[in-house]
Amino acid sequence: MSVLMIIEADIENIDRFIAYTEAVFKLVVHFGGRYRVLKGTKTTLEGDWGQTKIAISEWPSMEAAQTFWNSPEYAAVRKMRAGAAQVRIMLAETVSDDQWMQMLQADNVAE
Repeated sequence: MSVLMIIEADIENIDRFIAYTEAVFKLVVHFGGRYRVLKGTKTTLEGDWGQTKIAISEWPSMEAAQTFWNSPEYAAVRKMRAGAAQVRIMLAETVSDDQWMQMLQADNVAE
């Protein structure tokens, strides 16, 4: 089951944040992650997101995401983020196709 790393960032210093994101991108790829949301159009449907930026990366497993997060390589890059942004980060397991079908069938939605 894959895992999503969901990041909300309130940018404080754009130049420092860009340097951080360029360095972290390479590490995400190196550790087996893939960005699913990074750039592109985002449309607010409800609430005030202000200048909050969103990034979502997908990982093959919780273990893979945590290996990246706890790596010495990321620890060094994470220091670049200090003073660049206030962030909120979480890991969330995805719903597999089988689980989704079971949920639909349990609620009689798939009929």
